[in-house]
Amino acid sequence: MADCDDEVHLGLAKIVVVGVLKNNTSDKNIGIRANIDSLRIVEASGKPWSSQTQSVGYDSYTTIWLCAAKYLAETRHFDSTLHVIFQSVEELL
Repeated sequence: MADCDDEVHLGLAKIVVVGVLKNNTSDKNIGIRANIDSLRIVEASGKPWSSQTQSVGYDSYTTIWLCAAKYLAETRHFDSTLHVIFQSVEELL
């Protein structure tokens, strides 16, 4: 990652992590948000393709946003300050 003024904020509202990627060419702000929790679900369809585990979460969703954030941090292909927000257990807020 290039020299920059990026930031990471941990423990906001006890359940949020925010990465701030700064591209100082603009005063615009953009935010992207991903869940980082999962819900306990037991799939009872009986279909051969049914989940074999009890937890169905947001693994792919979170991974996509992490990869997007990594790409943007490395390439700076955005014209704003980007807030990458990872939030857990919004049901408790």
